Amino acid sequence: MPIYCDESGGLGTGYMSFAAIYISADDAAQVQARYRGITGLSGELKGSRIDLTERGLIIEILSQKSVNIAVSYAAKAEIGDMDDKKAYSMLLEQAVGDLLPLTGGCGDVIIDDGRYDPMILSGIKGEIADLLGNWGKAILEDSKNSDGIQLADILANSVYNMLRDEKRRSRIKTILQPLIETSRCHINKLRLNQS
Repeated sequence: MPIYCDESGGLGTGYMSFAAIYISADDAAQVQARYRGITGLSGELKGSRIDLTERGLIIEILSQKSVNIAVSYAAKAEIGDMDDKKAYSMLLEQAVGDLLPLTGGCGDVIIDDGRYDPMILSGIKGEIADLLGNWGKAILEDSKNSDGIQLADILANSVYNMLRDEKRRSRIKTILQPLIETSRCHINKLRLNQS
C-alpha cells in the first residue's frame, strides 16, 4: 500500500503541518465515494473548504478503514528563522519516517506536487527516496487526481486548524479521536535534532 502526503498552512501563518496516511488506493476511493454520496459534493476535496461537520463525517468514514496516519507540525515561534521549504522538507521526512515502522513495508510515497516548483520538489523527492531505501519510490502527483492525497490534506488541515484556532480546537480533537484512541493517528511536533 502507498503512503499519501500533503501539508497545510505555512510558517507565515504561524504553523505548518504535514500528514502522511498509509491506506490502499481502493480504500481511499471508497472513503471519498461514501462521503460524496452522503454530502452530494463533487470536485477536489480540500480541508480548507469543508466545515467541521463535513470533516467529522469524512474522519468517521476513514476510521472504518485499515489506515495508519502520522502528522508532524511546526510552530514558527519555536523554530526561529527556518524557511517554509526547509520546514516542509523536515516535516515530510518526519511524518513518513514516523509512519514507516507502522506499515511493515510500504509501497510508494505519493506527495502532492502543488506546493513548490518542480526543482525544489525534485530535491525533496530524493530525500524521501533515500529514506525509503528499497521499500518503494517517491512519486509527485497532482492532488486533484489522488483520493489519498486529498485525505492527507484533510488530516494536515485538521491539525493546522487545531493549532491555530482555539474556538475549533476541542471539536477537531473530538473529530480525530476515533483514530487517535485506536493508535492509528500519531501527531508529533517537529523534532529539530533530526538531520
